[in-house]
Amino acid sequence: MPHEVGTSLELVTIDIFKGEAKTPAILAKNPNGKIPILEDGDLVLWESAAMLAYIAAKAGRTDLAPTTPRERAEVDSLDRVGGRSLRPRDPQGRLPAHREEDRGARRSG
Repeated sequence: MPHEVGTSLELVTIDIFKGEAKTPAILAKNPNGKIPILEDGDLVLWESAAMLAYIAAKAGRTDLAPTTPRERAEVDSLDRVGGRSLRPRDPQGRLPAHREEDRGARRSG
């Protein structure tokens, strides 16, 4: 999208396989230790849909992102559903427990 709107970016290579996404510098920007991260002055974004919406809005490109409250809400709701729908669930629709104490609580609950 930055290229589409004529915005230049400074790209920084992060080697996730060497743990560079978990350094104190990256964790200060994104406590989840994930990339990408977009910085613009003192603004730090670490959610890709928010980055795209921000870049489009800052460039004044209303053709790339919705501008009315209804359209924005529709896109935002699809974005939020998309991330959750890809995670595996059990037959009751619950996310699987990843910690031993959660697995024990699920069996007894």
